Amino acid sequence: MEKNKDQFIKEFNRKGFVVLNTNFSDQFLSNIKSSLLSCVKEESERVGTTNYPEYGLLVCAPEYGKKHPIFFDVFNNDSFLQPIEWILEKWFITYLYSSACLPPYNGKLKGSKIHVDLPRLIPNYNSGVAVMICVDEFTEENGCTYFLAGSQDKLNPPDEDFFWNNAERLIAPKGSVCYFNPRIWHAAGENITDEWRTSLLLGFVRPWMKQRIDIPRILQNNNIDNLSEKTKQLLGCYAQPPSSLDNYFGPKESRSFKQPFV
Repeated sequence: MEKNKDQFIKEFNRKGFVVLNTNFSDQFLSNIKSSLLSCVKEESERVGTTNYPEYGLLVCAPEYGKKHPIFFDVFNNDSFLQPIEWILEKWFITYLYSSACLPPYNGKLKGSKIHVDLPRLIPNYNSGVAVMICVDEFTEENGCTYFLAGSQDKLNPPDEDFFWNNAERLIAPKGSVCYFNPRIWHAAGENITDEWRTSLLLGFVRPWMKQRIDIPRILQNNNIDNLSEKTKQLLGCYAQPPSSLDNYFGPKESRSFKQPFV
């Protein structure tokens, strides 16, 4: 689908997911893949095994930003961010910044079970947007995601046979981006190839919502002075509740809440 605001919003609300082509370069995707696999390896070593449900799912990619600053470069791509603003309006922040990397040889993820990413349902209201950047081509063989179109308004899980027989597969070229409602019922596939299938997985929410991981506090151990104001805002650095009366009443430039809570 070509990028058109009205068509995107209509399709997102009707179907629950939209795939767009983007301008991420092959070099950028190659560098991201290298960083992802390096961090997945480092995180599994921290856990002490590769035999755990979240293997391939980074808890918080910005945790590795000092060594892999390319994770922050995603926020410099206005074309990538624009559809999120169409749904959530201005000042949205990052809820999670993770990965969805399927290991080779019958590799599965925790997300291979039918699930939603947001347990709460607010009718006729988009509180968040999930985004999957296809760092590799997504094919049936390497485990492309299943989406049950139009199921984002269903509170109860679908019948398993119905899901597997009716869900659409996210067959998509390398560099494409899938924007989806975190309420849609979906599941990762199974990677039966001999190569990793890599992707970035990000979630964005309205600025008054709490993040899955306290990214601003994680970044305190990181040198973020070189990050743009826009990147800091997107990471939630300017949407933190005040921690003291001095912070609340202090000069605007020293406050932890610097953006309108629209």
